Amino acid sequence: MFPCVSVVELSALRTGEYVLKGIIVIEHVVDAMFIPNYLMRNAQEYANEPALSWKDSAGEWETDSWSDLAAFSMDIAKSLISLGYEAGENLSIYSYNRREWYGAYAAAQMAGGAAVGVYHTCSPDEVE
Repeated sequence: MFPCVSVVELSALRTGEYVLKGIIVIEHVVDAMFIPNYLMRNAQEYANEPALSWKDSAGEWETDSWSDLAAFSMDIAKSLISLGYEAGENLSIYSYNRREWYGAYAAAQMAGGAAVGVYHTCSPDEVE
């Protein structure tokens, strides 16, 4: 469960016979899991089960277990933090679909940020 705060500004909200003015802060709890939560849960429950497979440079299949993938993503998160990445920041991922893409995506969220994939077909203006 994650606490969320919504701020509602009421400049002149009419409710029946009353006019409300001011600001109301509504705190509620979101009963949701995010990608890192699922990744860590799967690493515990299905530690040695296959999670992600890809072909190496020789065309042979490689496979990470859930625990391997969680550790890989956590290592990237630690690296991002050591480079100065802070909670609330965004991470752009410019890459083809690959193991490192998913690791970086999960890592950004593990570090409290958000990630977005950038298509290789995007122009420099679209990326900026």
